[in-house]
Amino acid sequence: QQAATARRDAAVNAVSAQKAQAAHDADARHKATDLYQLDIPVEWYGKVETWQNGSTLCIYLAGDSDTPIVTLVAVREGESFTPDEGDTVLGAANLGNGYTVYASGPVYPYVVPQTINGRTQNPVSTYPMDTAIELVELTTGNRYTYSQIKNVLVGKDGKADAATKLETDYLAQILLPSIKAQD
Repeated sequence: QQAATARRDAAVNAVSAQKAQAAHDADARHKATDLYQLDIPVEWYGKVETWQNGSTLCIYLAGDSDTPIVTLVAVREGESFTPDEGDTVLGAANLGNGYTVYASGPVYPYVVPQTINGRTQNPVSTYPMDTAIELVELTTGNRYTYSQIKNVLVGKDGKADAATKLETDYLAQILLPSIKAQD
């Protein structure tokens, strides 16, 4: 009977620990600015970090703040938004409170193969291969392998529109729906 009680207690403790960890992870994934809140996609958890300045939130590759995945900027209705040089608007979420949050960033499914193929001014050294692969996976949700993107979907001719669609479609599914106005 003591052994059965010990097993039951161990199982109860394991479940509590799992629930506590899940609550901690959900809290760590939740981000909020003065105007909006969102949850970092589960697929990105542990692979990205964030910085925030007012209502601007940047999600970047963990340990490398110089490699943004996406930057979110709240813009008042009627005002225009222009992304940083080299970035592309990857989607938008209307908050319903007079603001729209624009997601922008590099189109890694295009930039990375172009860099590796030597079609940019600063080839291979820009992204070590493991980083290149991770950037492509993060921005397409592991739906495509690096080699599929490099050789087929974007290819040697560098189809920027096809690459942009891969990333915008993915962000529209996993990130943009979680952006909500602050209560």
